[in-house]
Amino acid sequence: MKVNKRDASGSTIGYLYQCKVGLIQLIKKSRLGDEEYSISIENLDDLQIDSSTRTEDLIQVKHHFNASNLNNKNVDFWHTLEVWMEERDKTKNCSYFLLTTSVAQAGTISYFLKPDPELRDVDKAVELMNSEAQDIKNKVLDVPTTEFLKLNIEEQKEFIRRIYILDENPNIKEIDSALSRELITNVSEDLRKDYIDSIVGWWLQQIILCLSKSKKSISVGELFAKIYDLNDQFATSKLAADFKAYMPTEEEKEKVKDNTFIKQLKQISMTETAIGHAIRDYFRAYKQRLKWIRNDVLAEETIIEYEQVLVEEWERIKDVSERGKDLENSDVCIEVGQQIYDYLNQHDLPKIRDGFNHPYFARGTYQQLSNNVSVWWHPKFVEKIESLLKSEET
Repeated sequence: MKVNKRDASGSTIGYLYQCKVGLIQLIKKSRLGDEEYSISIENLDDLQIDSSTRTEDLIQVKHHFNASNLNNKNVDFWHTLEVWMEERDKTKNCSYFLLTTSVAQAGTISYFLKPDPELRDVDKAVELMNSEAQDIKNKVLDVPTTEFLKLNIEEQKEFIRRIYILDENPNIKEIDSALSRELITNVSEDLRKDYIDSIVGWWLQQIILCLSKSKKSISVGELFAKIYDLNDQFATSKLAADFKAYMPTEEEKEKVKDNTFIKQLKQISMTETAIGHAIRDYFRAYKQRLKWIRNDVLAEETIIEYEQVLVEEWERIKDVSERGKDLENSDVCIEVGQQIYDYLNQHDLPKIRDGFNHPYFARGTYQQLSNNVSVWWHPKFVEKIESLLKSEET
């Protein structure tokens, strides 16, 4: 994608648009039923679609915020032609696509190269191109026009026959709506945006892997697997696990280093590794809770009710773990506290909703409850706090 190097925002928007277009194109290919189709970014072209045996489609992507027309002297069209002519010998079995937000006006070269068989007229397009190539005075277009005129008429037709203009595509503000229309899913309307965001987020991660050469392309099979996984997560009776892989920043870790839930873990001599896991679960649950409430996925009252379920589960485990133990012995108290904590981290816990099978929310909610001293691990923790408060009062 050719962009103005001085316009950083335009460049960023252009690349983001190109990536989302790639996602839509692979979804469309997936309907052909061949999971071997794959797409690569910035290889032979902006987008390159391959089958299991060969490169099939090369796609140039052009984005404009303002309405523009693909007239016969259009720079996007001729510059794209230049790119394809440079690769013509390497890509003889490919189809070329110019996908643009611009409009191909009736009677223009681009109009006669649209895929619609009732409009498409390669001979007429070649005739107009020869006329325009000889007439264009724009020095910026000297190379593509000159190179095109070097081809004989049969070479021109053979080349142009493989070119398709896909005009009037949605711009960057509209493309998420277009993506939503392409995806067939039973995800409820209130979760639809989060569902799209999750797909796009995964897709951009795959793009980064491609651009960093960590992988060559993204296949229909991979896309199917991710969509099926997200469909399951976002089904009406289920909740999205938005933060199952979230890792807290160093700044976030610093903010909670003196929090009560950390002090509780130190009271029962938990390792630094265990404390690190607790901080991770704390932030995952905290951020998940905020997102569910903010997006009206779950009411806060529902989460409060769930916290009570977890407290009751803790009470049962605490009772069993403390029964018959010498709680005046400090070593025994530490052992009992570790037993309670380990049990609640290693066993299945009540789910906030059927189908939400990600333990980080329950574990992280326990850390939040611990922070509020709604639950505790060391049998004498509350007594120690009360004693400390009394000493401060006196």
